[in-house]
Amino acid sequence: MTLVLGVDGGNTKTVALVARGDGTVIGSGRAGCADVYGAESPEAAIEAIVSAVADALTVSGVPGSALDAAVFCLAGADWPEDYALHHRELTSRIGLARTATVYNDAIATLRAGTPDAVGVAAVVGTGGAIAGRNERGETWHLGFWPDSCGARPLGREALPKTQPPDGITGRLGMRHLPEKGDYLVVISDFTKSRAAHSASADAKSRDENRASRPVVSR
Repeated sequence: MTLVLGVDGGNTKTVALVARGDGTVIGSGRAGCADVYGAESPEAAIEAIVSAVADALTVSGVPGSALDAAVFCLAGADWPEDYALHHRELTSRIGLARTATVYNDAIATLRAGTPDAVGVAAVVGTGGAIAGRNERGETWHLGFWPDSCGARPLGREALPKTQPPDGITGRLGMRHLPEKGDYLVVISDFTKSRAAHSASADAKSRDENRASRPVVSR
């Protein structure tokens, strides 16, 4: 039976799926920022990718060494040294029998949008990216310079020109708002805090589930 791993890693989230050769998904995992330039550090980005994959493998009951292919489409995979880092670290940490296949995340959009993956994709996510593939299978991407078209820079442009909604200070745990130019910093910190709380709750839930398994199995 053919088993494959696919990972879509962006600046906001990372999603990993394990599937059979017929496309049936048998395991999934989710984590945070996979961009080695957008995360707190390259190590944090690698850890997020590995965490999402580990959860997907656990759910599927498949070890990394049993995968026939593992493809990672990752934001921030732009330069030769980025690919070298991902090839080395992901292959080793996940225990892959074959070297990980790595593309910029914009390349994945071509497969999602066309039956033969031939075309041009303009991606507007947390950041921006552009990719193309011709009929000979040659690919090209620009994942670093178009960042001005993503949600992050658009927000930086828009927020200073808007009136903040009522009640936002309470939601952010603040007595008053900072200068408008600092909104994104505050909201980013708030988002990280919420994400950390969610991760802690998920970990606690997993621990409780593990503790209850022996009782249930009996």
